Amino acid sequence: MFAWFASLQGPVQAAIITLTVGGGLGGGGTWLYNIGYGNGARDISQVEKYKDQVASLLVDLNKVSESVHQTTKMIDENANLKAQAATDGDKLKTLQQTVDEQITKLKAATDKVVVLEGQLGKLVPDDELTKVVQQGTAERVIPNGLTIGVNDFIADFAAVRINGYGNNMHVGDNERLEILGKSCLVELVKIDKPSATFVISCFKIQSR
Repeated sequence: MFAWFASLQGPVQAAIITLTVGGGLGGGGTWLYNIGYGNGARDISQVEKYKDQVASLLVDLNKVSESVHQTTKMIDENANLKAQAATDGDKLKTLQQTVDEQITKLKAATDKVVVLEGQLGKLVPDDELTKVVQQGTAERVIPNGLTIGVNDFIADFAAVRINGYGNNMHVGDNERLEILGKSCLVELVKIDKPSATFVISCFKIQSR
């Protein structure tokens, strides 16, 4: 091939060389341009893709941030509730102790009332009680509960005092009064000067 090229005229050789070089340079320029354009397009595509990823990442970041905020808020609320529960627990414990003490006191008071009622029941007779009272004297029929006195006799009635209150009573008259939780009836049944006879009967008051 080189022998053939050497046998050609000088102008012809120059023309072939010019075409070859020019063609080579033209093809090479296109190739270089294609490389630059392709790389730029890929860069732009990567940038657009990255922008889409950034938007998605921002959304995810906001979600994670909100979740962290809610979790932190919940932790704080739980801590506050725990502290409040501890405080309320102490208050409840103190209140329960107070209630237990009051129950103990109430039971003691109830037991005492039962004992007193038993003692009072012995003081106030359940059956009829007959008592003769002389003129100018008084009889304590029930200790700290009933005292009957006879001051004088006038005609057919007796001047009587029951628990300090005066009353003129004929035979058959009666006075009703409450004594130590019982309803008692004091009745004048006989005048036999210088004495008067009374019958006392007491009944437990029925609760309504």
